[in-house]
Amino acid sequence: MHRGRFGRKHGRWIAGAAVALVLGLVGASRLGTKEQPPFGAGLETAQAPRSELMPVLPSAAPLDTKSSRAVRLAAASPVPEGESTVSGRVETEDGRPVSGVEVHATGYSVYQDSRTDPQGRFRFSAEEGTKVTISAMHSAFGKGERELTAPAKDVLLRLTSEAGAEIHVEMDGRPVSGGQVNLIREPVFYPADELTDAQGTVRILTAPPGQWEVLAFDKAQTWRARSTIDVVRNRVTRVNLRAERLGTIRGIVIGATGQPVPGAQVSAQGGGSAVSGPGGEFDLVGLESDRLYEIDAQTTNARTSRATEVRTGSRGVRLILDALPRFQGRVVGVNGLPLRRFTVGSKEIEDEEGRFDFATTSDDGKVSFSFYAPGHIPRVVTVESDRKQLGDVVLDEAPWVIGRVVDEHGSPVARALVDGPSAVLSAADGTFRIPQGESVRRNAFTLRAVKGSLAGEAEVKPGVPSDIVVHSPKPLRGRVFGQDGRPLDGGFVRLEGTQKYFWPIGSNGDFQGNAVDGVYEIWIEGDGSRRWYVAVPLAGELTLGPSPGTSALEVDLAFEADSLWIAAGAPNVAEHPWGPPAAGQKVYRPERRTLFVGLSPGTYTLVAHSWSGGEDGDLVIQRRIQVPAPGSVRLER
Repeated sequence: MHRGRFGRKHGRWIAGAAVALVLGLVGASRLGTKEQPPFGAGLETAQAPRSELMPVLPSAAPLDTKSSRAVRLAAASPVPEGESTVSGRVETEDGRPVSGVEVHATGYSVYQDSRTDPQGRFRFSAEEGTKVTISAMHSAFGKGERELTAPAKDVLLRLTSEAGAEIHVEMDGRPVSGGQVNLIREPVFYPADELTDAQGTVRILTAPPGQWEVLAFDKAQTWRARSTIDVVRNRVTRVNLRAERLGTIRGIVIGATGQPVPGAQVSAQGGGSAVSGPGGEFDLVGLESDRLYEIDAQTTNARTSRATEVRTGSRGVRLILDALPRFQGRVVGVNGLPLRRFTVGSKEIEDEEGRFDFATTSDDGKVSFSFYAPGHIPRVVTVESDRKQLGDVVLDEAPWVIGRVVDEHGSPVARALVDGPSAVLSAADGTFRIPQGESVRRNAFTLRAVKGSLAGEAEVKPGVPSDIVVHSPKPLRGRVFGQDGRPLDGGFVRLEGTQKYFWPIGSNGDFQGNAVDGVYEIWIEGDGSRRWYVAVPLAGELTLGPSPGTSALEVDLAFEADSLWIAAGAPNVAEHPWGPPAAGQKVYRPERRTLFVGLSPGTYTLVAHSWSGGEDGDLVIQRRIQVPAPGSVRLER
């Protein structure tokens, strides 16, 4: 689950099975997949017997967040020593300093975290002229974000809330303390930064208005509760949850000779996973009560020959591992010299002679291995399972990504940060040279170059020298309309592309700022599922939403898709199946009936994309349409 831009804690995005990685405490190794519905399949949603609306008020709790029982942020660390270019203070809406809260500084050349001191102060270092977004969030107080250019002193970051929820958890008629609570609306989630208190209650004042799923659980995975809640603007909505107890399966993993096996991965199909302890013991927790599970275990060298069917609550389960067949060989370059650092599958290997000794399972009498070494093209080798010696595996060298950074007048730009397969600084003559890394099968890369307020991007093919032209920011104005066709009153608009920007929306839907040239993905804060794609510079004003004189298009989607997008004309869908290449609209996780608004009359291409389902992986369904269209448009596989 992505907790904000670049993994930060603001805006929090979920990406399918990544939910299980961040919310592993709920005990489901396959959360968010089609096989296992997210967040505890089989449990009926506990409907809230009571919902109340209360005004959003400043919390009366102490503002030293280091005492938060949920996050245990540790004591507020001292302000870093040395010269800084960005510093300031985090306060609540009523002006009280917030101690021990995490503050993030992000930009193409800045990725730093800090923690406020007892006076709520923070400090970062950044190169002069660098655009930096400073952000902080705490569920009990709200969130705040500011965009600035270094150096900046006495920056005030105020945590405010436009809406919120107060969640009360009970089990067997008694309040449940120590529970983690999250508000979820895929692909977004907002966690509580504190656990439920002695009354079983916690507040989340960071989620925007709308309907949210509420998930509560404990770290030991002994109970879980779910419900839904409608968060209302300028109010705190109260909801009561009834928790249900979860089950466990306990046992031991042993080898073929009966010895305990520590460190084995034990999995329950459709449930949780665990790692066996020093004595081979394991506990699968967070499982549905009174249910049969198929469980298996494996290590890098052995695995169970078949799954064992076990009912929740079982004790003394024995899982026996059988040794996997081993395969040996050597990885070399085209010159015959050994490659000393490489990977076989997901296993990283370092060997002076380039040798490997790898255990794996066979599939229908055949075994496949994927080999990769830095700076080389990956290779897949398939052999008969009885061929244990693979000999020399030769990897071809991959071409480098090369080019030059220049300004708008064609002059070289030194020490610009060039970001692609990896990040480097341009040389004195503006040139750069980047290894392709693990993305060696790509035919082209979109590289971005940034130096101070200058930024630019270009598509570069490996081995072909290309220029990246960096531009200075130019004025950009726009206007946002709500679904009712009226200008949006307040809020924020985000732009991410060649650079990143965060601009306020005025009372008449207007926003403005300075942006460098490039293609931007734009969305309204609080509605990240709908995106616009715009090429800058732009002639005239940018309009987002159903402005006067534009049309709407309803799409009837006959299958599940990860995204649905529309672009004018005939874009190259083969090169950009996941979204518009330059201009258009996109909806993540679209509903079966999805509405596109703000479309000018003309010919469009409508595309539905899924990361799986096609013959070669991705499923891409496209259709040419005319806007305005009579009635809805149906997309079928």
